[in-house]
Amino acid sequence: TQNDPIRIEELARERLGFVRPGETVYQIVKEKSSK
Repeated sequence: TQNDPIRIEELARERLGFVRPGETVYQIVKEKSSK
């Protein structure tokens, strides 16, 4: 639902990259193939 705080946080994390203070974010970047 639109007013569910858990769902709002979930969307903020997915769409906006929201991170709580003290959390560490790891981003995996795939290298492009050299072939």
